[in-house]
Amino acid sequence: MRPHSHVAFAKIGWLVDYQGELGVKGRAGYLQQYGDGAERWLLCQGPGRRRYGYVPPSGDQYRPPQPQPRDGWSVIFVAPLNGSGRLVPVAYYTNAGFEPEYTARPEYQSDSGFERAADGNVYVYNVSARLSDSGIIPLERRPQFEIRGDRFRRTPILYARSPNHSDSWRKQYAAVADRILSEFTNVDVPRHRFHQGGGGFGDPATNRSIEHAAIAATKRHLRGHGYRGLDEKWKREKCGYDLRAWRLKRPQDELLVEVKGTEARVPAFIMTAGEHAARLDPRWRFSMVTTALSAPRVMLMRRPEFDRAFAVTPLVYRGIPGD
Repeated sequence: MRPHSHVAFAKIGWLVDYQGELGVKGRAGYLQQYGDGAERWLLCQGPGRRRYGYVPPSGDQYRPPQPQPRDGWSVIFVAPLNGSGRLVPVAYYTNAGFEPEYTARPEYQSDSGFERAADGNVYVYNVSARLSDSGIIPLERRPQFEIRGDRFRRTPILYARSPNHSDSWRKQYAAVADRILSEFTNVDVPRHRFHQGGGGFGDPATNRSIEHAAIAATKRHLRGHGYRGLDEKWKREKCGYDLRAWRLKRPQDELLVEVKGTEARVPAFIMTAGEHAARLDPRWRFSMVTTALSAPRVMLMRRPEFDRAFAVTPLVYRGIPGD
């Protein structure tokens, strides 16, 4: 693979999935005060099949980074391991473009109910990339890479390679970046895997194993975000969701979670009409678990995120006698 010509590392807060979950951890005062930050949405699909990321400001002017040129960057997002350890890679954007100023996330243009930050302000972004040019570094792979933090003490962004950044000390960062990007970008997913290993197309025994693994992974994900009441009996009731979850001290925070799993890297699933209709309930959440049997990755979505991420089309029609 040809080395990427414009490469940067960007330091953000620590999360597992960056799909909107709470509990951002890091050394910055804002993160320690609120446990919240714009990086929550780093890997959520936004309008235009793009992802919208956040790099913190430099200096006292609250200005975002100003790379030149603004487009064509490969950005590796790094965070302190578990919020307080050494810097490790957590996600990447390639062919990314930077905004000159912090901009309100585009979801606010079409979704007036999109969440606001813990301090009451809107979430902002300043870098974006196409869905196909971005992705996560799996949790179990992150400790395999170490990003030296001495150069990050005064800046949230480090330019590892560009025509304007050719200092000799940057070469070690560029070498690590090349290794990360070569391992995780442009991964070919064979076409036959798009509908394999779950989603209703595999053999019954495998599908059951994937379903159980997906539900177990979703439960772990929910417990990690403060949900202690997890009731699976609703799956048997065929009411349009698999799990009912709530916080013991805040039972009003009830979630009705529909779970789908696949062993493929690419999300694919079968959904009944009842399950699809259940998303009209504001408590409804959709849990998509990919690589469920090997390295489960949970993406928990609200209805607006689900509707943007998936085109749900009927696969089966029922025929009954006409008049």
